[in-house]
Amino acid sequence: IGTIGAKSHANGNILWTALYIPETKNYTTAYVWVTASAASSEVKLGFYKISSGGLPSDKILETGGIATTSTGLKSISITSTLFDKGWVIVAVASNGSASFNAMAGGAMWGYFSGFNGIQFTSFSLHTYANALPNPWSGTITESGDNAILVGLT
Repeated sequence: IGTIGAKSHANGNILWTALYIPETKNYTTAYVWVTASAASSEVKLGFYKISSGGLPSDKILETGGIATTSTGLKSISITSTLFDKGWVIVAVASNGSASFNAMAGGAMWGYFSGFNGIQFTSFSLHTYANALPNPWSGTITESGDNAILVGLT
């Protein structure tokens, strides 16, 4: 188990992380923890299937904007969405420079009590757009950095 830290988010970038879904079911809420706020900013989460090459492919769900103008656990209601058991890739897209709770140094299990999704590693950067592409296209550059913690219930 690694240590808990923070991952800053450069304005306009997309960061990637993986999330393990431990059971097939409908989820209705998505979460992210803001550790440093940014004025007039928000973050969107995009959940993607994983291609055979280990990259994001088809988009399962994109949340609306989650305000990052204050710190703490932030949630957003989502349309009830069936996620299959297994791994997904999550795009963390921000139009500001907020920081998020992140995991450094290895796998992390059950950080948020009651969360059904468990993530493991941060992945890369890509330019932010108002709407996340479906299916994913473009190049991804690995950052090898802290993993932003996200969750579903």
